[in-house]
Amino acid sequence: MEAARKRSEIIARSGRELNEIISSGYRERDAIRSASHDKVIHAIRGTEEYTTSGSDMAVHLCPSATTTSTATGAGSTS
Repeated sequence: MEAARKRSEIIARSGRELNEIISSGYRERDAIRSASHDKVIHAIRGTEEYTTSGSDMAVHLCPSATTTSTATGAGSTS
């Protein structure tokens, strides 16, 4: 009887460990997908995420509509 109880405990412990390994894999994969999704959304919108040190609040910065840039190079008449 004692041997059967020990085997049962080992099987139960192994099952819990396996379940934790699988669950942590799903959590990591979900975090990676969320980060990738955020990067794609920022690229589409042309925004960047900015967080000040000591703060948990993130701000999404977008380029100013009044900012202009001038490029000079091949084909330029300047």
